Amino acid sequence: VSLRHSSFEGAMPQGHLPPVEEDKPIYRVKVSNLDKGRIHRHTKGIQEEDDLGWFFWNRGCNVEEVRLVIDTKSNKSRGFGFVDFEDATSLRNALTFDGEPIREGGPKLGIEVARLASDETMRKEQDLASARNETDDLERELSLHKARVQELMREVDRKRARQRRLGTAGDAEEELLAERRRQAELQKGLASLREAEETLSSALREEERRTKALEDIMVSVDKEQTMRHEGIADEADPSFHLDAPEPPEASIAARSVS
Repeated sequence: VSLRHSSFEGAMPQGHLPPVEEDKPIYRVKVSNLDKGRIHRHTKGIQEEDDLGWFFWNRGCNVEEVRLVIDTKSNKSRGFGFVDFEDATSLRNALTFDGEPIREGGPKLGIEVARLASDETMRKEQDLASARNETDDLERELSLHKARVQELMREVDRKRARQRRLGTAGDAEEELLAERRRQAELQKGLASLREAEETLSSALREEERRTKALEDIMVSVDKEQTMRHEGIADEADPSFHLDAPEPPEASIAARSVS
């Protein structure tokens, strides 16, 4: 859930959201040991992402974006996700909540700095994402052409059927009534399809944003760390000291992924 387009944003104090900055450092943590139950979607996002965002926000962290990794077939959380913060201070504060549950009686969260992937890994992942985009475009074009060909075939059949009816005996008034009834059925079907199209278009836009955000995250973070999500995170990297005057910039201020 991005605060810039989520229900979390609507509950934020007015005027809080900062402008988007180019090449802004990314202050990101990986959160593990999350509930792996079914997630709950709403019109502006996912409730469990909102809950995780509020967990940090209510503890004084300036949360920018929250993304859970979800098994889209089962619609269940895979037990881990990522949270981006606006500044290094918020990230440092977030790390102190390692081992706390989101709610009383819940699992203890594992919170650690999301480590960067190597430049070579990032390049390969970016190339893969680009290739997937190209494949999606080709699949979309193929589907459109296939649908168009099928519609043209139906149009040809309809014109031939009209030709067969020409000169045949029949009651014009009865046929006119039949046409009107058919038109009413078609109008009803069109209204239903338009409503479904609007709903699906909205869902597609959200999934496109979500896919882009998750791919940007997965491209930039260390894959080995990312896959350690079955339990509480391992002991934090010793290079990160909460009492240090400044966190290691190369590790915490992750590079932006274009």
